[in-house]
Amino acid sequence: MPSPVTIGERIILHLAQFSKYKDDFDAPIDVSQDGIAEALRISRAHAAIELKKLKESVLVEERIAHIRRGSTKRKVYYLNKAGEDKANSLKAYADREGIHIKPLLDLKKCLGPELWESLDPSFRPVLAQACVFRRPFRRTALRETSISLLPEDKNGMVDVPDALRTSIPTMATKSDLKQFHSFAADYWLKEGNSRERLYHLIQAGRVKEAEMMAASKGAELLTIPDQDLSDLLSAITLPSEKYAARIYFAQGEAARGSSQFDKALASAEKLMGMAIESEKRTGTCLRARTLMDKGDLEACVPYYLSARSMSTTTDTMLECDYAEALTRLRRFEEARQCLEKLMDSGVKGMDPEELELVYYQLGSVLCRSGNGLEAIRYLSKALGMARPGDKRRIYQCMSDAYSSIGMQEKSAEYDKKAKLK
Repeated sequence: MPSPVTIGERIILHLAQFSKYKDDFDAPIDVSQDGIAEALRISRAHAAIELKKLKESVLVEERIAHIRRGSTKRKVYYLNKAGEDKANSLKAYADREGIHIKPLLDLKKCLGPELWESLDPSFRPVLAQACVFRRPFRRTALRETSISLLPEDKNGMVDVPDALRTSIPTMATKSDLKQFHSFAADYWLKEGNSRERLYHLIQAGRVKEAEMMAASKGAELLTIPDQDLSDLLSAITLPSEKYAARIYFAQGEAARGSSQFDKALASAEKLMGMAIESEKRTGTCLRARTLMDKGDLEACVPYYLSARSMSTTTDTMLECDYAEALTRLRRFEEARQCLEKLMDSGVKGMDPEELELVYYQLGSVLCRSGNGLEAIRYLSKALGMARPGDKRRIYQCMSDAYSSIGMQEKSAEYDKKAKLK
């Protein structure tokens, strides 16, 4: 059943936890209106009304204080002597009646089982549904409850504490959990978050939709190829023939991006074993890049050459990666010839992003081969072509090039830019 302890009494019990800070210059955020509202899972307006009542009852004192780790001053609230006495009597009452106080005070501090047991059964599905979300979501997505159950920030977003996200779902049935994940998958479709939608589709057992998404949204997903994405994609174990090649590629790139080289090589092998030539070539490229990332430079070169031989057109990305492998092997002249041949084939018709890559790669080859002055010329062109985004590798190479010709101030300037996120 809903708690027999009122909101006002919960505020008193909450503030009793912070009495030791009453005389401090800095106040914890927990004793501000926002902190009280968030901890007790009530609206800021509701907290203001209840605090007004407590001040009128001469149980709570208000003052202006600097908030710890904050830049402004706010109204904060502490119990006076009468308030402390009231808190002690409430604790004694809770002990006599067998009421667990901790779940009533701060969702972030209570354990899953005790919160679950303290709730009316009608509210438990809402809590369990909230706990399947891995990322903050809109409170309005879930049905309202007669008690403030979820920690909602001023923007109406709910971010469930990790401890509850781990424990609460274990108390729901498998059937219910699938429904909750299915609901979350559809929520993230509307919100446009492909990774979270993929996660919930897999958890909901909607395998075909997960396959379709992994295949169609692979490029978007791979903008951040971390282990989480690799683990998600690896959950698609037996993709249908229609989507297999795109899924194997996405699995391989996510594994490569998170330095899971054995998994990436396994995906490359699957692609190389497929019947269609373009898929074989994709697998060969993936294998070459994975071996280079792994540091097996001598081993990766034959696969780059093999992938080049399978293509009827020039692949700028492949050529640049091949040149990078040659550069790391200190085969500088071959790397330079590869890139200059690429430029001779038609700079004017080249995509700006590809041209940026070629200029950067050529600058990198020149820098590492000891020709810093000429490297700066090409790296400057790369910066001129670069669109807004991460330019750190160009800046770092520019720093190295300036350092090689003794211009340390310019080197330090670009080194600083390279370290900015």
